[in-house]
Amino acid sequence: MDYDGPTNMPFRQAWQKVSIPWQTLSRFLYPRTVEEVLAWSEELWNHHGLYAQAIRNAVRYFMTEVEIYGKDVEYKTRRKYQDVLTDNFDLMEDLGLVGDDFIGFGNSFTSMYVPFQRSMQCPSCQAITPLTKLFELGTTAVAWQSFGFQGLCPVCRRNVTYERLDTPTPDVQRKPRIIRWPPQYLQVKHCLASGTKRYRLDVARYVELSSPIRMGDPLYLAETPWEIIEAVKNNKPLEFADGMVYHMMQPSAAVTVPALKGWGLPLFMNEFETAVLITLLDKYTEAIAVDYLVPFRAIVPPKMQGQEDPLLTVNMGGFMAQVRQMIDEHRMNPASWHTLPFPLEQVSLGGDAKNLIPVELLQFFEHRLLQCMGIPEEFQANQAQATNQMIRFRMFERQWQFFANQLNKWLTWLTNKRGELLMWEKVKARVLPVSVVEDPQDLAMKLQLMSGNVISQSTALRGLQIDTDYEARRKLEEAQQANDLAAEEQKRQQEEGTNASVMASPPAGAALMPPPIKQPGQP
Repeated sequence: MDYDGPTNMPFRQAWQKVSIPWQTLSRFLYPRTVEEVLAWSEELWNHHGLYAQAIRNAVRYFMTEVEIYGKDVEYKTRRKYQDVLTDNFDLMEDLGLVGDDFIGFGNSFTSMYVPFQRSMQCPSCQAITPLTKLFELGTTAVAWQSFGFQGLCPVCRRNVTYERLDTPTPDVQRKPRIIRWPPQYLQVKHCLASGTKRYRLDVARYVELSSPIRMGDPLYLAETPWEIIEAVKNNKPLEFADGMVYHMMQPSAAVTVPALKGWGLPLFMNEFETAVLITLLDKYTEAIAVDYLVPFRAIVPPKMQGQEDPLLTVNMGGFMAQVRQMIDEHRMNPASWHTLPFPLEQVSLGGDAKNLIPVELLQFFEHRLLQCMGIPEEFQANQAQATNQMIRFRMFERQWQFFANQLNKWLTWLTNKRGELLMWEKVKARVLPVSVVEDPQDLAMKLQLMSGNVISQSTALRGLQIDTDYEARRKLEEAQQANDLAAEEQKRQQEEGTNASVMASPPAGAALMPPPIKQPGQP
């Protein structure tokens, strides 16, 4: 990673009388180690909002939909994988954060944390008690001493040294989470011949993790894997087993592979000179804003022409004290009146920061840096323009195909890691290409193919963000609701018809009574 320019003597002799172009401040500041690269990455990410937001926008452009597929994978298998991934993870958020690390820092180290329950077993009475419950009972029940658990057993009431038992949580409650390891505490051992890598966590430098363990923090002792605690105890790096850590690294030119030693370079390193200029411009802009934004005001005696200068006859010490008192009284009571033996003038120094800050120059270099990273200007302004939008985004999608491929590999690793815990078969996972989801021409063609019964509804309606399985269930529910309403209406009509017939029929026994006999003289 050391680029000092050509080293052949004839070339250097030819440049002895002129300024050598690569002897610049940016070349002097160019990172020589991975630690310096990460430091520059952190500087740009944490202190340059436009840069970080443009990367976030570009990364989330690819956040569409996760698809499970495979050569002989059945629909039920794909569906259960999608259900468990949706239930265990927030994939879009996790993908976005992993993508931020990958683009912003050139590297992303992730592993899967599987929940477990740590319990203590008494060697005397063999009673097993969860560690969290012992901590709730106080320091007499359990104490962290010399990287071991000692205390008074709550069952047999004896002072013992507990034996540790780590048991996996039930499958129903076992919801793993994704750990994003800070790259500054990771060590990579890379074999250049085979490409094999080994990863180690430097727990001695990772004090945010090791210090709570040494101090006996109950949360860390109850939920930290014991391998990490042993590494803290021995004060040695923790080497991860094969396949436990997934490393997404930015691809780089072959000439930099020996110097990188298995690490990836962030995209901004190809335009490092521009990053230095942006940092310098921000520094100078801050200095200009501090010195020139708010004008400095002063009250001075006026220049006298043809009269005696008051500076020669007035005690200036008393004059300054009177002016300061006048200013203080005016701040307390703006309506107050003041008198002086001669008029005063106000002088303003500075206040022209707007004319001094190089806004256009700063915007030019920020645009240049992001453009060299392949990020469209729409992501820089956080808005999309209609002019040639589809063509520009299509080109961006092709340029960042390496990023989509890395996301798909990471998704496959995560999916199979979760499947191993459930003893499921291996599958593949990917993020659907944006053009498949959002291209209106492709969508119209798929709708025609669906109407001709050539493709399924799921494939055609995917671009409209319509879940056909959900819609099928909703249709069944709506049909059931319609049937229930129809049944209720029919029942109501039947009840009304029954009541009407009852009202129209004569009372019981009325048909058995003979009609009344008319008497003579009655009408």
